[in-house]
Amino acid sequence: MRGRYIVAHGAQLERALLDARGVSYAGWIDTLAVVRALDARAGRGAADARLPAAARRYAVPRLAAHQAFTDALTTALLLVSIAGQREVERGVCSIDDLVLLSRG
Repeated sequence: MRGRYIVAHGAQLERALLDARGVSYAGWIDTLAVVRALDARAGRGAADARLPAAARRYAVPRLAAHQAFTDALTTALLLVSIAGQREVERGVCSIDDLVLLSRG
């Protein structure tokens, strides 16, 4: 996984597991942290940032919740939606932009 970015919504567990196994990767994009950062910038600091609520706000199709595959797919679609929205707003959205947002 060297050179790859890991994407997760609320990535603490995934990060701990991969770190414990010594897996190397380029970095993390935590969509929960990205959504919270964007909500704070938009004045929605207390908005629900859990995956189903964030997916609704970013027009991601509704999939079954709390199942590994559909949560992973929803997270991927959420990231694509956020990146697309940022590109429309700013003219560009890079991995580095998303990593920085993920850091809060």
